[in-house]
Amino acid sequence: MDSFQPSHILVQRLPRPPENGRRYFLPLAPAFLSSGWELPFHLYSPLGKDRVVPFLSRGEKIPARLYDAILRGRATPYFYVRSDERASLYRYEEDLLDEILETSQTPLSLRCRALHNLTAHLAREAYENPHRDTLSRQSAHCQKVTAFLDRHPPAVARTLTRMGDRRYSDHGHAVNVGFLSLAMAKTVHGRILDSGDEEMASGFFLYDVGKSRIQRQILDKPGPLKKEEWAEVRKHPIYGHSLLERSCFFDQPALQIALAHHERLDGRGYPWGLCGREIHPFARICALADTFDALTAHRPHKSALSIYSALSLMKQDLGSRFDGRFFDALVLLFRR
Repeated sequence: MDSFQPSHILVQRLPRPPENGRRYFLPLAPAFLSSGWELPFHLYSPLGKDRVVPFLSRGEKIPARLYDAILRGRATPYFYVRSDERASLYRYEEDLLDEILETSQTPLSLRCRALHNLTAHLAREAYENPHRDTLSRQSAHCQKVTAFLDRHPPAVARTLTRMGDRRYSDHGHAVNVGFLSLAMAKTVHGRILDSGDEEMASGFFLYDVGKSRIQRQILDKPGPLKKEEWAEVRKHPIYGHSLLERSCFFDQPALQIALAHHERLDGRGYPWGLCGREIHPFARICALADTFDALTAHRPHKSALSIYSALSLMKQDLGSRFDGRFFDALVLLFRR
């Protein structure tokens, strides 16, 4: 890849996305850079941990030797695109994903990274702007995710949960929970579609979208929440159910995942205090994935637990909070 580094470079920092909407950079998986495709945006290459340099300009075609380096595993894990070109980036990814996933010449690891890349981008859009267009695009994309995962063993979905940034964010956490939930459903049923509902994948990825209606200062508060703040946070399943229902793109299983993922088998959950079989099975799966990923993610106020420690801690809540059948599926995923 040394031959692709510009001789005269303009170094720019690669900041984490800020909350105030300033320009930042979004990752692009190398599998999206197939030979001969024309770029509708400027492309940047990483330089060290937190800097990028111009690589290809908008309108340039991707060189064949670059794609060859990608297939040989000699390329950087991600290239980058400026956030002010995100609309062009997302359309480009959506247009090319099917071809990438169906190209056997492309290694499975690169196809998985491309799938994760677009899933994370669409989830970010849906969580930041949960209107009909973003929700419908996520729904259509989730059908592709389900079809792809049904062609591969559950370990592929498990791998996808570890591809994202392990530092916690709402949409990053949702992507991990979505892939992990689908892996558990596949482990239990053999095929995801055999679980009885092809739309449930959307519910797994959008289960927490109701948090978009909660003030950021409450969600990001470093200390304990006040009583009224906690009461507001506990409304997010209702908000999420309402957002998905009004969009008219989701059926009952997806709506139930959003509504009931904080319910407990012993009836001590929220928002309705459902218990046992009153809680939809997909919501019980999502509850396990949600807790597991939260325990194993790095947060400012706590260190990540190991997989073993997280599972051991969750095991203490079997029968009261978690469904043992689905917990066994989660354990099985990490024994393989």
